[in-house]
Amino acid sequence: MANYPEHEKQAKVKEQAQTIGEFLEWLASQDIQLHERPTKEAVIARMKGLPVDNDHCPECGKRTEKYCSQCRVGIVNDYWDTYFPVRKTIEQILARYFEIDLNQIEEENRQLLDKIRSKSN
Repeated sequence: MANYPEHEKQAKVKEQAQTIGEFLEWLASQDIQLHERPTKEAVIARMKGLPVDNDHCPECGKRTEKYCSQCRVGIVNDYWDTYFPVRKTIEQILARYFEIDLNQIEEENRQLLDKIRSKSN
């Protein structure tokens, strides 16, 4: 596995990642959501008046400026103090926590498959 460093990192944290992943699944089954603050880039875009991904109602997800007429929910004016649902998969959350590059994992998977294919020919 010397040629596949991200796979090695992933293998080292497999048990711990499994436990955390099961906990995150349990949270979801209990309708408990993780929330996060917007990124610095989103805050700067908002200050410049540019559209940002987090311009949505926290209840229904409908894009809105300050007030969602569907849910009757106001959007907090102080954007930095607003929290938004985390829209990442459990795999993405775990990769971020364990500092594993999922793009590199995909590249290593391709290398592995190419190696297997070349041996079978």
